[in-house]
This record gives sequence, structure tokens and C-alpha cells, in this order.
Amino acid sequence: MSMRPVGFGRRNAAQPAPGGLGGVALGGRRPLVSIGAEGIVTNPAPALDEINDGTPASGAIVDQLYEVVEPLLADRFPAEATRIRRRGEVTDELTKLARETAAANAIDAREAEIRDVVTVLLNDVIDLVGGIEVDPIVVKPAKTAKSASSSSESVLAAKERVHPLLIEHIDASVIAEMDRGEVADQISDIVGELLLQEKLNLNTVEQRDLISLLLNDMLGLGPLEPLLADEAVTDIMINGANQIFVERKGKLELTDVRFRDEQHLFNIAQRIVAAIGRRVDESQPLCDARLLDGSRVNVVIPPLAIDGTSISIRKFSKRKITLEKMAEQGNISPKMCRLLQIAGRCRLNMVISGGTGSGKTTMLNAVSRNIDPGERVVTIEDAAELQLQQPHVVRLETRPANLEGRGEITMRDLVKNALRMRPDRIILGEVRGRRRSTCCRP
Repeated sequence: MSMRPVGFGRRNAAQPAPGGLGGVALGGRRPLVSIGAEGIVTNPAPALDEINDGTPASGAIVDQLYEVVEPLLADRFPAEATRIRRRGEVTDELTKLARETAAANAIDAREAEIRDVVTVLLNDVIDLVGGIEVDPIVVKPAKTAKSASSSSESVLAAKERVHPLLIEHIDASVIAEMDRGEVADQISDIVGELLLQEKLNLNTVEQRDLISLLLNDMLGLGPLEPLLADEAVTDIMINGANQIFVERKGKLELTDVRFRDEQHLFNIAQRIVAAIGRRVDESQPLCDARLLDGSRVNVVIPPLAIDGTSISIRKFSKRKITLEKMAEQGNISPKMCRLLQIAGRCRLNMVISGGTGSGKTTMLNAVSRNIDPGERVVTIEDAAELQLQQPHVVRLETRPANLEGRGEITMRDLVKNALRMRPDRIILGEVRGRRRSTCCRP
């Protein structure tokens, strides 16, 4: 895998990318690294980009060290001898040379600056000698369960070391404007360089898994992404950072998925609720939310959740269930199927009641398929989860109070407002407790 400079230094400034900016041209895409007018990477988020002593890396020191080391490369790395060396060996020698040169010239270079210099110098050496040997590809036998577990542990261990370094090399504000494919394409080379710098040996499959984990943390819901992508999983139940259950085919199973720690889990919970404009904190430790696909989410955080943040996710099947399908499967009788079809088409008032997980939402979605496409439908829910297929649907959602205790919009408020919206149908989501009487009375 070819290396490219992701740090900063004179080589970046001397070879500007298209558009007048220093740094590396990334195929016409906006670079993840934030590059200033002098070809120096700026750190837009100092709180994330600080290194061990809390001080951001200095581009001036990197430039100074590069100027001293670069003239030594031709003598230190003769073309014929260097061409047959492994890239890892060359990287180690460059690191040693950079440290020795910094000490001899009284240049106060820290580890972050040494890494950036070595990244640029390695590319110089490759250009100078016309390429060097890549690490050999080792053909391994098919994995057993034990070897697969060992591989997974290696990827997780690599993620813990690479993730904080990757944050130093990227601009979070740029990532927010890119799709997942573009981010994956751009960070793959950066991750490859960081693995070399940290002397982490991962094969191609493991590197791909590592990049997926990093993308899930940066763009998605971290370790929950594989469970959300599994269509066999209908419920995900998180009881603290180290215990995650799922429901498959009606049975609960304990998974081997883990969060890094409680803070990691809490950050994911915050990301879920913030996406729909809600919050969860000590003053409001309970929250109902939804994912982008409509999956229902309930979050409970300490001190109410004694063993750590609890998240319950009810996924909805991508396979649509109709009343006819329910009758075929024996869930309801053919006569009941016909009765519900007539009730749905004739605009009769209906109340669907049942216990947790009994299929209330599934039944309502199935009945709603009998609503005429020409009717105006208004839905009112705490967290929008109904999946109506009609073209003229207005979805309303309640809102909790803000930090000052103001701004709450209840289901009753939305029912009163919906009557002024010229609805043909009003569909209420789950109504619990006192709201059963208060939201429907005049």
C-alpha cells in the first residue's frame, strides 16, 4: 500500500495540491486534513488534537527538522540496498535518524512531530530509490473459531491505539459533509501509515475490519452497527458497556459485542437522542427516541440505571406485513382479516391494545394499508415509528421540556392542533397512563 503524507512539513508546502493548497491531492475530493495557507495542517479541535503534554504539534519544528534530515537521505539510504529492504525497517531507521538529528541539533521535537517528519521522509526515500519492498503476504490456513477470536482481539487492540492518532490527522468538520464511502477511501491510507508507525501487523482482512470499526465510531453507532445491519435481530438490549443482548426468532441471546467503556456507551446514547433534537442527562435521565430508519429507542442513564447506561432498540422488519399475510400465517382468522379490512376502509374508530412486543405497531401498520390514498392522514407519536404507505401523511411528534422546564408539547396539544389541519384520519401512537383519557377528551 502506497504511503502519502498526512502530516505537515516542507515537502507538503513545496508540492502544492491542485487548488493552491499545500498537502496531498486526494483525487479532487476535499481533504480530511485541514491545511492552512503555508501548507501546515491546522487542528480545528484542539481538545481532540492535543498530545501528551497538552500542546499542539508545531509545523515550524517539523519544517526545521525536515530541512536538517532530508540532505542525509541519499547517503543513509543507497538505492540498491534500500530497494530490497522492508518498509517497516526503513520506517524504523528513519525514526531513529530523526530522533538522533533532533538531539544533535537541539531541536525540541516531540513524538507527534517525529511521526509527521518520518511520514514525509519515507515518501522521499521511496521516490529517491524508486520503490522499496512491501511486507510479504503470508498465506494462512482457514481460520478456526480460536484463530478468528484472536484476529478479532488484534483488530480491537489496534483500534484502541490507532483511533486517538487518527483523530489528530483528520478534520471532523469535513467528515460531517462526506458520505461513508468517501471517508473510508480517504482514511484507509492514513490508517495504513499509522499501523506502520505503531508497528502493528494486520492482514488485509483485519485492516478492512479495523477501518469499518473506525467508521462506525466516527459516523455511526459504534459496535451497534453490525447488530443493526443483521435483519435476523429484532431487538437490541444494552445493559451497560459490557452486556448486550439481542432477540433472534423470539429468543434472547447474549452477544460478544462490547463498548470501550461507560463513557463510550453514553456518547452513543447522546448521539442517538441528539439526532432528533432531544437530550438525556442527569436532569432528564429517561428519553424516548428513534433511529433514522424508524427503529424505536429508549434510553435510561445513571443514577436511574444502576449498572450503567441502558438502551433498548426495537427494530422494524424491512419486510412489510399485511392483513392477508397475517391470515396466511395463522396469526388471525380469515374472518377477522376481512373485518379489519372493512373497518380500515370505512374510517371506524379503533383502539389497538396489547402487551410489550405483542405486535400493536405491526397490526396498526397492516390495518393502515386499507386507508384510501386520497385521504389526508395525521399521525401523532412520542417517537415517530409508524410506517404508513399513503402519499398524504403528516407526521407529528411530541417534545419534552427544555432545561428551564419550558417548551413541552404533549400529545394532547398535538391532538387539538391536528383538528385544525383538515385531517381525514388522526392516528395516535402508543398512549400510556393518564394520557389515555386526557389526550382524547374535549
